[in-house]
Amino acid sequence: MFNGSRRLQAALYTIAVMAALSGSEAVAAEHGGGPASAAAQSQPRLQSPSESPSDSPSPSQSLSQSLSPSPSRSQANSAPRAGTTPLPTADVITRPPWLPAVYWYDVDPDGWSPADVERILHDAGSAAPDAQYAMAVLVEDGRHVQQDLPQAQRRYRAAAERGHADAQASLARMLLNGWGGANDPVEARLWNARAAKQGQRRALFNAAQLSRGEPGAVRDPAGELALIVQAATAGLPQGALEAARRLRHAQSADDRAQAWTWLLRAADAGFPPALMELDRWCNDDPDVPVCAVRAGDALLNAAKAGYPPAQRWLGLRYWDSRSPPTTWSYAMWKQIYDRDPDNPVLSNNRPEGARWLTRAAQNGDGLALYNVGILATEQNERAPYFKAEYRALSLDAVRSCYFFAAQIEQIPEAMMGLVLTYRDTGEDDRFTAAERETLTNYWVGKVGELGAFDSRDAWRMMYSDWRSHIGTPEPAFLRRGISGRDTCRLDPLPGAALDDR
Repeated sequence: MFNGSRRLQAALYTIAVMAALSGSEAVAAEHGGGPASAAAQSQPRLQSPSESPSDSPSPSQSLSQSLSPSPSRSQANSAPRAGTTPLPTADVITRPPWLPAVYWYDVDPDGWSPADVERILHDAGSAAPDAQYAMAVLVEDGRHVQQDLPQAQRRYRAAAERGHADAQASLARMLLNGWGGANDPVEARLWNARAAKQGQRRALFNAAQLSRGEPGAVRDPAGELALIVQAATAGLPQGALEAARRLRHAQSADDRAQAWTWLLRAADAGFPPALMELDRWCNDDPDVPVCAVRAGDALLNAAKAGYPPAQRWLGLRYWDSRSPPTTWSYAMWKQIYDRDPDNPVLSNNRPEGARWLTRAAQNGDGLALYNVGILATEQNERAPYFKAEYRALSLDAVRSCYFFAAQIEQIPEAMMGLVLTYRDTGEDDRFTAAERETLTNYWVGKVGELGAFDSRDAWRMMYSDWRSHIGTPEPAFLRRGISGRDTCRLDPLPGAALDDR
């Protein structure tokens, strides 16, 4: 049974492990087994959310691809261009806000002036493929005009049918994700293949990714790599980063050297996942000459670009720079120190770490949401004995951290954290005993469905047939006691924690 006891150092270790990169680039993210979480020390034995080595992308990085699973619905974080009328934010954020538009559309709507927009609107009645494509981008992006995904799909299709390669690749993406119409992966593959045949760089990259998911398909790693290299050669940083990952552990020394070349090409393009990867690679292999010059600010630049996994990782490094695996290796630390002894990335700065973790959480990073929940819970439990570092979070806010982490990333520990909040009756009397039991059964049952319990665990045996007892609660019931995601935050108190160099 839960008793709420946690150990902060173990929490940091678990948080750090979760921040490693994982998943499948164009399909779904995966979580593997790892060290037990802080919560699990006194809770039912769970597999902690852990992730595979840095040559695989994070869950959020799957959004970096030009053909990707749909991001969660959230508010866009970009402001209207100066001199334009503010418009409602897009209902569906198709392009990750941290990804430069040119790598999503092969044109740059961020650079369109009001005059450009007027011209596109004027030409929208033309059957010319370029005019149809520009209008489709305009109404998908939703930056200059109201977003209209059904119209975007129609206009992409009109241009695609006339042989426009960029439109064919974009139509494939719309069909795969069900943006603006029904999800149709079969037709998506057909349109992507047509675009790839014309050498369209996004389509080439996607062809390699989609080949993994074709029913009955036999993997062809060499063929996939050839497509990815073609995309990278055409200037797509997603392709350059994926080529780097695939070549990093090759048997040939030349191939391993080429991996660094591709990684640096992607980083030079300002691609945030590549900047984060550069930080990781240099920490693993600090003797590579470029690392002394490039590694120090790579993660910070990725975080500043708005990339949530980098914001989370940077927050953890600031929060405790000596906690593996976020810590610098000594060799890398010394190289950075010798060049720039005042570089803030060499310091512990818990308030700054809390701010970056909060930014990642606000940007929808499920692991950051869980991390904030853990740290807020720890502070609440230590409050009678230690000075607070952050403004206290209400039980609803802590519960929200765990709820959204469970919703976004399917983190078992977050689900069990929710259970803990339902067992805490000290501050919250909105639930009856029967309702608390229903919510406990539901979330423990979800953990069991994920296979996160040890086969001998009493919780697994107790809740193995939970659906027959409670069914599936209504969404509104599950969201009771859940405040907005924006309430999941760590706001440092003035003077509560000192920097520790």
